[in-house]
Amino acid sequence: MNGPATLVRRAVLAGLAALAIVASGGCQNQQKDDPAPDPIIRTDPPPTPATVAANYNLVVKPLNRLWARVELRIVGVDDEGEKFDETAEGYLQFVRPGKVALTVKKVGETYFSLGSSLDRYWWMDLRKPRTALIGTLARATPAAVEKFGVPVHPLDLIDLTGVLTIDPKNATTAWSADGRQVIMTLPGRWGRKELAFQDDARRLVAVRLFDAAGQVVCESKIDMLQRVDFPENPSMSALTPVRMVIRIPTRQITVTVRLHDPANKPIKETVFDPGELLRAYNIDPENVRSLDQP
Repeated sequence: MNGPATLVRRAVLAGLAALAIVASGGCQNQQKDDPAPDPIIRTDPPPTPATVAANYNLVVKPLNRLWARVELRIVGVDDEGEKFDETAEGYLQFVRPGKVALTVKKVGETYFSLGSSLDRYWWMDLRKPRTALIGTLARATPAAVEKFGVPVHPLDLIDLTGVLTIDPKNATTAWSADGRQVIMTLPGRWGRKELAFQDDARRLVAVRLFDAAGQVVCESKIDMLQRVDFPENPSMSALTPVRMVIRIPTRQITVTVRLHDPANKPIKETVFDPGELLRAYNIDPENVRSLDQP
């Protein structure tokens, strides 16, 4: 059915956004069943954007690349109003400053390949007949990205990976309503984005993406920590969240992501080259569609 397949694609792409975010140096987040702590009345000013950026950049700087096995659970409502609950697994590969590749498998068979390089983004459906959607980041428009299946600009997703250092220019900070988090607001390409930090502003616990009208189009909560291995430099270490929950309110979709065996290790550049992927997956050129066309 086209409806569920389209929504699954959108959900997996949202998973890509979340998977990118899990590369950050986040901290354990409050669980839903925990009682809400008493709010803190803040009379002191929040840390400045420069201070938050400096503190957080120290945490994320070692994570210039990330490889991990992933598990996805996607729950939502399809185009016909029917509920669906899908599970999948795969591999995440990330290289700073903005290369992301995610392969999605089910029962050992690769179903999808999606990602972005420094200039292009793509979605490849490896079920028969194999098809591909490829777009140029510089030409991305809301209409084109909607066909791709995400409600925000692909570069805004990459900006929120967490392995990227934060530029405090044009950013603002404020205390959250309960006084326990520092909220950094940054401009996006089609809206704004908010990053929520705890403690000394080194720990990312939530991300929210907004559209031009100010509506939340994607949000995530991050928890469960695991140390990242650095095979080439065992003396280095970093922490990464290995579980997160992402919601797309406009799609009625929730994606739960789990990361396994995260490591900072060499990654082949071919996984970020859509031309190489088209050849590797034997996709007929007639089944390749450009997202840059009207």
